[in-house]
Amino acid sequence: MSDIKLFLKRVEMFIGLSDEMLSKVASLCNSEAYKSDETIIERNSSPNNFYFIQDGTVEIITAANNDAQELVDS
Repeated sequence: MSDIKLFLKRVEMFIGLSDEMLSKVASLCNSEAYKSDETIIERNSSPNNFYFIQDGTVEIITAANNDAQELVDS
């Protein structure tokens, strides 16, 4: 069984899926690693990906009207 499929089995929104359906979802996934302080999504971009954090944490930073950065979540 793939590492991605094993990970997805523990994600609440996928609990209860059949093994076949879980395999299909896993086949659509890619595993990526990011370094500390590396940007994953740029402001004003149009990402077409959905991210799960398997290990570690992320900070979500947004800019206010005056372009001052504000930490939304980490």
